[in-house]
Amino acid sequence: MALTELWRTFLRTQLTRVRLLVIVTGGIALVLLTATIDARAAGDVLEPLGLGLLVPLVTLVIASSTLGDLDRDGGLVYVWLPPVARWRLAAAAFLAVATIVVPAAVLPLTLAGLVAGQGPAAAGAGLAAGLAALAYGAVFLGLGLRVPRALVVGLVYVVLWESGAVAVSDTLGRVSVRWYAAGLLDRFVGLPDPTGAPSATGLGLLVITAGGFAATVWLLRRHRLT
Repeated sequence: MALTELWRTFLRTQLTRVRLLVIVTGGIALVLLTATIDARAAGDVLEPLGLGLLVPLVTLVIASSTLGDLDRDGGLVYVWLPPVARWRLAAAAFLAVATIVVPAAVLPLTLAGLVAGQGPAAAGAGLAAGLAALAYGAVFLGLGLRVPRALVVGLVYVVLWESGAVAVSDTLGRVSVRWYAAGLLDRFVGLPDPTGAPSATGLGLLVITAGGFAATVWLLRRHRLT
C-alpha cells in the first residue's frame, strides 16, 4: 500500500467534525484571551495556555488515537496485513497527525501573538508550537499503540511531567517537550534563555520527534493485532 494511500486512511479516521470544532474553538479562545491582555504580557499567555495546554492536549487527542483506536477497533488489520513496511506505516500515521495538529498549533498561537501586537512573539509562538506539535505527535503516536487508555495516561503525563517538571527543575525539564518549546518562544519575546546554547531548544524538539518516531516503528514491529 502506497504511503499516500495510508496517509489518507489515517487522516480520514481522525479528521472528524467534532474534533475540528474542538480544535477551532480552542484556538479562537486563545486568540480572544490574548486580545484582552497587555502586549508586554503576551508571553505569559502564549507559553502556559498555548504551549502548555492547547498544543499538547490537541496533539494527544489526535495522535493517541491514530494507531491505538484503529487497532482496538479492528481496523488496523486492513492496513497491516498487506506487505507494508512498519516504518512506512509509522510514517503515514505520523504525517496524518502532523497534517492536523501542526496547523491547529501554529495558526492560533501565531494569530494570538499578532493580536497582542508583538511580531516577534507571533513568529516565536508559531515556530515553537509547530515543532512542539511534531514532538508531542511522535511521542503520543506510540503511546496510543502501546497503552490501552492512552488518553488518560497522556493527560497525567502532560499535567504531572510536562507542567510539573518544567516548574520544579530545569534538569528535569530537559526531558520534556514544553521546556524546549518554551525556551524557543523565550528567544523571540526576550525572556531569559533557559538552555544557554543557541540551537538547543529547536534541536531538542527535533531529537524528541525523531526518538518518538523511532519508538513507534519499534513498537509496530513488535506489536500483535488485537
